[in-house]
Amino acid sequence: MKTKLYLLIPLMIFLDFSYQTKAQNLSTYGHADNEVFQVGSRYHISFQSDTPNVFHESFVTNTEDAEAFAVYSDKQGNLKLYSNGCHIWNGNHQPLNTSSNVLPDSVCPQFTLNDSMGNHITSTAIPMPGNPDLIYVFSLGRKDIQPRKLYYSLVDISTGQSQIIVSGQEFTKLPLKRDLAVTKHTNGQDYWLVTREYHKNTYVAFRIRPGGNVDTVYSANTGITPASWGYDLGLNFSPNGRILGEVINLDTLQLLQFDASTGTVSDTNMRYIVNYGYQLWPDRFAFSPDNSKLYVNHHNLYTRFCQYDLSTNAQSQLLNSRILLFDNQITYDNAGCLHLTANRNIYNPFHTYNTGLAFNSVENPNIGDTNCNWNTANFIVDSSAYVHPSSFSSNFCSAWLQEPVDFSYTHTCAGENAQPTLFAFTDSVYEAEWHFGDSLAGGADTSSALYPSYKYPQPGQYTVWVKALHYGMWDSIAKTVTIYQNPQISLGKDTTLAANDTLVLDPGSGYVSYNWNTGDTTQTLTLYGSQMTGGSHSYWVEVTDSNGCKAKAYRTITYSGVGINEQNADKWKVYPNPAEERLTIELNHAIHEKATLRLYNQHGAIVRRHQWPKQAKTQHLSLYGLSNGIYWMELDIEQRKYRQKVVKR
Repeated sequence: MKTKLYLLIPLMIFLDFSYQTKAQNLSTYGHADNEVFQVGSRYHISFQSDTPNVFHESFVTNTEDAEAFAVYSDKQGNLKLYSNGCHIWNGNHQPLNTSSNVLPDSVCPQFTLNDSMGNHITSTAIPMPGNPDLIYVFSLGRKDIQPRKLYYSLVDISTGQSQIIVSGQEFTKLPLKRDLAVTKHTNGQDYWLVTREYHKNTYVAFRIRPGGNVDTVYSANTGITPASWGYDLGLNFSPNGRILGEVINLDTLQLLQFDASTGTVSDTNMRYIVNYGYQLWPDRFAFSPDNSKLYVNHHNLYTRFCQYDLSTNAQSQLLNSRILLFDNQITYDNAGCLHLTANRNIYNPFHTYNTGLAFNSVENPNIGDTNCNWNTANFIVDSSAYVHPSSFSSNFCSAWLQEPVDFSYTHTCAGENAQPTLFAFTDSVYEAEWHFGDSLAGGADTSSALYPSYKYPQPGQYTVWVKALHYGMWDSIAKTVTIYQNPQISLGKDTTLAANDTLVLDPGSGYVSYNWNTGDTTQTLTLYGSQMTGGSHSYWVEVTDSNGCKAKAYRTITYSGVGINEQNADKWKVYPNPAEERLTIELNHAIHEKATLRLYNQHGAIVRRHQWPKQAKTQHLSLYGLSNGIYWMELDIEQRKYRQKVVKR
């Protein structure tokens, strides 16, 4: 069934984009700009950081009687609005309409702005798909009027003060139960608002689409039939939108299947959590951020908090996976509420006369067993407050708490011999559509690979956008990737050296590293004709700049003359020659100046270097580790050089 939720001005609502705009429109896919708040009677609490932040403020309303209230804020934790279902306040705690309730007087006749949060009215807030400045506030009527009816208002938050542009309209004529649950459609854009028909095993999923369009999907005869209608509470989705949990008969938590592409609820392979010990019935529950664990409060005479492993599909294995985290037999006020929050921890608010209002917490809820790190009373909200813990009960889309899709990339250089830029997701993704932002490619800058590469033809800034099927829902992200120019270097033209010539090879200054084929790592390489053997020799250097971009330059040097070599044989003796393990060098007299002994391979690279001690006439040089072949030995003594060919065998 299709209906129209809201039609503003056609020019403001219709999403008439071209295909390319749709494909790369960031508002079409991805996580909503929402940060979860819990609201108390004298403060609100932000879970933007690892440690909750408490803001003590003078609210214009009391929240202690809240069943589940609507809260909406941005990713930076800026509160935009909250509602008790009867009234709506902006982020500055100012009422958005002061003349009347946003719901009909028949639903909220006795309430004023300073009264309680709506006699257990359940409400939630979600952005209009495609237009995050328009926020729907849905409200189920109060519990003493059965069956409940569902109403909606629409708030424009584009201005600093916000304003209600649709107020308290009836959303459906269906009689409904007491709870609402919200998750995202698999397309990453639309929302599913799910509840159950009054006194029926029929689940109703409303698909909220762009422009105020609504599709309604019914799933009849699904799940456990309650023994007594009305003794059921709590609808809650896993973050990936695949599991819909609900407590039935106050003693059974059923875990139903939900198809976020079609909106159908199914009890195929249904699993359930039952009584744990004497009158310890499952009550409140929360899913871990990665959907692998379930946390349940078993509650009646006292309270136990347990973890269950959802990775198994077998009912018996699910029950056998139960781990007791906290056994609370102390008398204090704990309604057993469990809330997954934006910092991806799970909190349990409670009150004692010693601590005031405080939180228990699960700090690593994705981890199995007691390694999930349950902490008792580790965060004090207000040591002097008496606020019933169930008042900490904001109702939001759990899909907002999934890890957003993200990608990394390496090799960001363009130019000759540059490697393509490599892209990879930082988490599990099953399908992808990449756009690499190269406008000169004529539409060929796309890929459906999970680990794509793209060779940018020139340096510049490119907006890379990817849409990915991530945890069962389409999500998207865009990043600006800067591509740098590869270094432009040269060692000059090929040339010839004579016996006494010297040549300095220099690719230029300012690079992070220099790597020569001779093994040198200095900026320059000095070549001496007197050290070279006949023929041509190739030299190259690779430089790396501060952006990690590399370039190589080559030069060929030909030796054309005879250098200082065996004619110096009367000055020294080198033996044995050929040699296997070491050479002995003897001079005809001791050296008093600074001298260096070097051994070169046939390519002109230095393979041994040894400082000759003053006053010494004899030295030994190890050939261990060198390949067999011809080498050149040179003794450099300030103004003179001795040079001789040696052979290792």
